[in-house]
Amino acid sequence: FSSDNILRITSDSPLADPTVIDDLIINYQKISCDYASTNLIRTYPIGLDAEIFSFSALEKTWKNAHLPSEYENVTPYIYNNRDKFQIYNVKNSIDLSHLRWVVDRAEDLELVRQLVSKIDKDPILMQDILEVFESDPKLAEINSNVRHDEGYKKSLKKDQEFIKRGKTSDEK
Repeated sequence: FSSDNILRITSDSPLADPTVIDDLIINYQKISCDYASTNLIRTYPIGLDAEIFSFSALEKTWKNAHLPSEYENVTPYIYNNRDKFQIYNVKNSIDLSHLRWVVDRAEDLELVRQLVSKIDKDPILMQDILEVFESDPKLAEINSNVRHDEGYKKSLKKDQEFIKRGKTSDEK
């Protein structure tokens, strides 16, 4: 599509906040970097993850990435090679990284369903969800036992097996 920049919001984040995304885009443009994210140094709740990166950064990644995690998760090659890319992390004013409203497990889906049923507006913003948690703190416990990095840890384990076998990216 001849796009210069790519905004990535994963499908497991149904409650992505457009105001957070706007802030990410504004900072990306203002700083003129290759990659900006809301989750490199996590301060937003898990589920408000978003990334924006240049097409040229994606092209460099495609040409140079070789580990399974770099293909499966799209952007690790970029943020793990800070000497090759200018990177920026958008931070929330308050650390809310302990909260989770991404949908990876059944518990996550249950929480999101309950949140959506309690908020009668569109779009649902981070502040709306925080107000629901403030009035019903037990809701945040529904999925508090779920690890946020479980899938990425599995990818990193595949990397180690890949390296052990001594394969090249062409042999994946």
